[in-house]
Amino acid sequence: MEYSDIDICEALLDEVDIHDGSDAESFDAETNSVNEDTLAEMKLERQRTAAINSQYNKTDPIILQLPRDVLTNIVKWVVSSRLDVVSLANLSLVCKDFHVLSRDPSIWHLMCQRIWGARVLRKPYRSWQNHFTLRPHVHIHGVYISKTSYFRSGVGSGLSSKPYYIVEYYRIMRFFPNGEVLMLTTPEEPRQVVHLLEHKNRKVQALLHGKYDLREGDEDNIITAKLTSYYTPKDNVIAQTHRYRRQNQNNQPKQVNEFNVEMKLVSTSSRRKFNKLIWIHHSCCTKYEKLGTESTCVFNLSERYPALYFNRVGSFSKHSHEQL
Repeated sequence: MEYSDIDICEALLDEVDIHDGSDAESFDAETNSVNEDTLAEMKLERQRTAAINSQYNKTDPIILQLPRDVLTNIVKWVVSSRLDVVSLANLSLVCKDFHVLSRDPSIWHLMCQRIWGARVLRKPYRSWQNHFTLRPHVHIHGVYISKTSYFRSGVGSGLSSKPYYIVEYYRIMRFFPNGEVLMLTTPEEPRQVVHLLEHKNRKVQALLHGKYDLREGDEDNIITAKLTSYYTPKDNVIAQTHRYRRQNQNNQPKQVNEFNVEMKLVSTSSRRKFNKLIWIHHSCCTKYEKLGTESTCVFNLSERYPALYFNRVGSFSKHSHEQL
């Protein structure tokens, strides 16, 4: 236990007499005051040593001496609104008391409410922890990532052989507990761009945003989502001349692309629950606002659509901006 300068001054004022500083004080009075100061410092040092010894002789840490409500509130900040179950598991490994506290039914009940709403029912599961662990749901404290690579032939000249290129890109999906989803297709490494998905950012190019829905079944759990472009370019990036504006009037009418996604949520093992997304359907519906027409293109899933696997992102839960 460390004492501040204010505590030391208060202790000294309790033990030492304050003189008015007049000329009538003698040399003996000054000597006595110095001795009293020394005695006060010695007494303060004994109190400090006793406090430290009493602290280390206690069986429980100081944090566990806090009320139960305060400790539960601390756990809520550890889990945070991102439902970081990994941090909760790490907290349970500290000691027996934190292990018991991490299994508090009220904590797991709040986590279930974040995923399935305030009216979620515990039955037929034995506990709220069992409910959250076994019932199908997408993880929101990280992202689902897939890597696509293929060969593309180039253009050769004369009798020389045609070059071949290796094309690689990633698909990254981020789910939120309120039913929103983000999807980004990028050639950059995930570690370089995944932090951009921490919040919904309109400045990220090729970012798609939409709503998703999870249909639970006896055998398959299907996720359906409708996504549209979320990128908003800066205004007045290119200065348009009158001629350029007249040319734009003859261009094609404005179109809006809506992507329909259908995926199956599966588990790769008993310890890795609901960490894999398998493509079932992917199509793009192009709507022409002025013409009032639309066309649909269904993509072939036989190639270039590998499964997405969940990866925890530490930066998402590094700082708790909101408690559970």
